[in-house]
Amino acid sequence: MEIAFKSKKLRDICQNELTAKKELGYKVSTKLKHRLADIRAAGTIFEIVVGNPRELLESKSNYIMDIGENYIIRFSANHVNNPRTSDQKIDWKKVTRIKILSIEENE
Repeated sequence: MEIAFKSKKLRDICQNELTAKKELGYKVSTKLKHRLADIRAAGTIFEIVVGNPRELLESKSNYIMDIGENYIIRFSANHVNNPRTSDQKIDWKKVTRIKILSIEENE
């Protein structure tokens, strides 16, 4: 899958190991690097077996994935015209582009 980022700061955290370690600590930054590699290697979200990827119930377009150490990645589909099911929900089976919205502590 292709990955985009909501902000330059998020992109820097995800693409620069030193920035990630400074912002998230060694353990979380290492797991983040692995999760991003898993996402890039997958054709769709359903091919990812680690991190417990799951759609948020309160949202029709956001997904979250565990990083570890009580952190999650929050992301959404990022196509120009996101694929939709007949009931207008995001068709995650066809999503191949995502946008990372945040990396945050899971409450």
